[in-house]
Amino acid sequence: MRVANRSIYEMTSYRLGQRTDDLYKANEVIASGKRINNLSDDPVGLTQVMNLKASSSTLDQYNLNISSGRMWLNAGETALTSAENEILSIKTTSLKMADASVNSAQRKDAIAKVEAAIGQLLSLGNTTVNNHHVFAGKRTDTPALVMKDGKVEYAGDDEAFLVKMDLATDVEVGSVGKNIFWENFVKVDSTNNMIDFTEDTGKGHEIMNVHSEGENAASDVSLEVHDRSLLIYGTPRPSNEAEAKEVLGTEYPPGPLPMTFTWEESSQSWKVENDPGYGLPERISGTSSTLDIDLNDDGTNDISMQLKKAARDGDNVEFDLVRKSLELKAEIPDGKYEGAELAVAMENAMTKASEASGYKVKYKVSFDEDTKKFSIKEDGSYPGFVQFNMQWETGPNASRSIAPDLGFDPVDEVRIPATSDVQVNTISITNANNRLDFRENDGTGWSPQISIEIPAGNYSEEGLANAIEFAMRQGSNTVGYDSQFDVSFSREAANFVTTVTALPVPTANNISISNHDALTLSTPPGGAAPLSFTWNNATSSWDVANDPGYNLPASIPGTASKFDVDFNGDSVSDMTVDLGASAAANGEAVTFDLTPYYSINSPAGNTGLEM
Repeated sequence: MRVANRSIYEMTSYRLGQRTDDLYKANEVIASGKRINNLSDDPVGLTQVMNLKASSSTLDQYNLNISSGRMWLNAGETALTSAENEILSIKTTSLKMADASVNSAQRKDAIAKVEAAIGQLLSLGNTTVNNHHVFAGKRTDTPALVMKDGKVEYAGDDEAFLVKMDLATDVEVGSVGKNIFWENFVKVDSTNNMIDFTEDTGKGHEIMNVHSEGENAASDVSLEVHDRSLLIYGTPRPSNEAEAKEVLGTEYPPGPLPMTFTWEESSQSWKVENDPGYGLPERISGTSSTLDIDLNDDGTNDISMQLKKAARDGDNVEFDLVRKSLELKAEIPDGKYEGAELAVAMENAMTKASEASGYKVKYKVSFDEDTKKFSIKEDGSYPGFVQFNMQWETGPNASRSIAPDLGFDPVDEVRIPATSDVQVNTISITNANNRLDFRENDGTGWSPQISIEIPAGNYSEEGLANAIEFAMRQGSNTVGYDSQFDVSFSREAANFVTTVTALPVPTANNISISNHDALTLSTPPGGAAPLSFTWNNATSSWDVANDPGYNLPASIPGTASKFDVDFNGDSVSDMTVDLGASAAANGEAVTFDLTPYYSINSPAGNTGLEM
């Protein structure tokens, strides 16, 4: 068969072209070092290559994440180690300051050290890696801790910052600072659930072991002490308690010489026996069912006795006066408590222990959310002077004491309620007068009306100011303003009246008070018995009248137009009355009331406050 020359030429040209193309691809592979340079070179192989490249890139990112995560963890660990050292330094400094030999200069130096340590803790809490905050959770561009009004607050996120270690694993490398730098819970179990404490009647003794012979049983005798501070003598303890208990059949046998009061029908009086030292008369007038005892002979009844049935001739009542310190233990139920919850649990446990084995004192335990401190005290309802001793160190359950978890040093502490040498005015708050409504403006607009309630109870004047302040701060917090209101109590001069004819317009501006703390007593409002100062030409002084209890002198030196009043007897003027250019004539007077006054100050930044 004959093949045409054209066909031979075309076939040869085609094959040469293929060889040229193969040579080009071979040169491209050699030059690029890659077998696949175009999709058409190997579509299936290219897909595999792309998957391998993606896997390689992912591995590179995981390596980067691991390296970055390691930096975060190292930075966090270093910061927490330094924070631990700062806290130990603060604790060491505080323990040193507990020594009575430390002087004021050393205490000031310690304050500076503690403040510096707190600043360092704030800085450590804001540790960064590549400008990202380690302890701010996911909000890494925001400092974790900020100082606001002297208080450190958490400004980060509640979720930790995570990085991917592989396709299915996220690892926490950042931290939520709120969980690290604040402890919101206290875990209570058998290792820290005990409070050992003692109760004592304090200044005097307690009436105990009441026994009665005759018409009335011991349970028919009611004894009420009006002034426990006068119970300064105790009756002798029993010489043989077992024998006395058997004879009298009482759980608490009286001593061999209890105070004894025997009714004498003929003299209509109670015969006194075994007076331990009060100097009581031999007989005290009374009735067959009542007896009033004046222990210090000041004409005031100090102990009242009431019998259920009238006594017959020869019937008697006897009792011991015992100074007794009772050792008690309170056990807190196991659990996980927030601060306020733990305060309630402690309060209930201590009150329950006192009800069962003590003087039936009701305790009040509070927790301050701002300072994170616990306070333990009696609620004031016990009718007398009571002291209690927290046996953190010497109690039989000291090894299980909750003191360290509460922030108390493991040393015994005696808690004695405050007393006053002047009468403290009390204000009764009930459901009828415990509400206060207000609104505030922080510069962005008025808040909605805020309604608060003052807890019911009896308050001192200053105590009520503190209660109002706390309630207003809490109320402000509920609407997001968080204002730190300041409520204070004082007394003001009011109802100023003068008979000084040279003074044209009587005004309280003529009175200036330099020490409000000295004004502890009020005069009746409305001028019923106002303080009165009358100018006496003969003595060049102002005669004083209607002193409500400050023990002012009968007259105060001054001029006819000006005088100073020292209310607390420290020789320093507490109030100045200045009539200016006017001068009082002989017999002319200046009078005014001292009235309670509460001031409520809105914090800086607020542009308005409406009560």
